[in-house]
Amino acid sequence: MSQDLLRADKPPKHLSRDAKRIWRQICSTWDLQNSPDALLILRTGLEAFDRLQQAREVLDKEGVTVNTKTAASEIRVLKHPALEAEKAARGGLLQAFRMLGLEFENSGLSGRSR
Repeated sequence: MSQDLLRADKPPKHLSRDAKRIWRQICSTWDLQNSPDALLILRTGLEAFDRLQQAREVLDKEGVTVNTKTAASEIRVLKHPALEAEKAARGGLLQAFRMLGLEFENSGLSGRSR
């Protein structure tokens, strides 16, 4: 998807329902329509949001560790690979929102307004 296809009034189809809701909330509160760069950053941040949610679901189901067998048939406990995906996605989401001047508060998002 190229920048010129992004529209503030229409969230990208591949985003989850929750990410689309956030897209609509942000775009209805902050004027991003005339800023293709801001829409691209928002899309990237919400893709990271979706990855964060996916990693969280895996970790909730499988736990934060995995057991593997060594060559000597010993059990080794390792960090679940989804922990790294969760960490990277959280960083991407927060970085995108900082670039847009958005911050999380108890009541939701705050930042530049229309």
